[in-house]
Amino acid sequence: MAESAVNAFDIKAALELRWRRTGRAGFWPEITVPAPDGDLRLDGVALEWQYGNMWVHGYEIKVSRSDWLRDAKYERYRRYCDTLTVVCPKGMIGRDEMPGDIGLMWYEPDTAALRYRRKPGYDAPGKDTGILKDRLLREIVRSVWYDPSVSRYGRYATAREYLDQKTEMKGVGRALGSKMALRLQNLEERCEPTHRRRTEAKAAAYDRLVGLLYDSGWRQIEPWADPEHIDTALARLGEALRDTVPAGLLDETLEEAIGRLEELRDRHGVEGGGRG
Repeated sequence: MAESAVNAFDIKAALELRWRRTGRAGFWPEITVPAPDGDLRLDGVALEWQYGNMWVHGYEIKVSRSDWLRDAKYERYRRYCDTLTVVCPKGMIGRDEMPGDIGLMWYEPDTAALRYRRKPGYDAPGKDTGILKDRLLREIVRSVWYDPSVSRYGRYATAREYLDQKTEMKGVGRALGSKMALRLQNLEERCEPTHRRRTEAKAAAYDRLVGLLYDSGWRQIEPWADPEHIDTALARLGEALRDTVPAGLLDETLEEAIGRLEELRDRHGVEGGGRG
């Protein structure tokens, strides 16, 4: 089987989105946790909570057939998760290849959708999810900047301190907004000269063309004409050009006719005549 063009990042992003949509779980990619039998290095872990219960869902991502065949260390992770699932590009691994009660999920490259090919089991004998749960809970606490001294006004001691800081941050926001607007204006000014020069050059070329046609006797477009009539005038110009016989073509036709007449004269012995 050919190696897949899907990378692990694509699958991790799809897993994170899948769990975020549930509204009752968190997802972490590439979690490493010490365990009695060696470090656990999972490609993804979700912590799900519902009705007072909490579950740990582990994920092993495989994006190549060769990696799947030579690496089976993920089987050791099964006892530390409530469920363990292998995720791979669509069709790379078959459901009958999965050991034990490990699940299989396919990733669809065209739609970034995930679909179970085999649901994982929950009841692993002797499982111990405490190690991963503790690590993930610490990650949650760290992410919300937990601090026992935080008051009802967030990290500010009083309402006045909170309002003062909020006003100051508004000023910072306005200053940053002004700087951003100034930067955009500078970028526009840098780009504008090139665009303006091109537009002016096209306008000058049009004026020269109109003047040339007018001086040559074609007065359908006058140099001072209203631009709204340009399309109609150009259509007339196109018709006139199609009805005009180019001078070069007329000269070639006359030359060919004269040559033909001279050939007939020589063939039939007609004396006299000639060009002129």
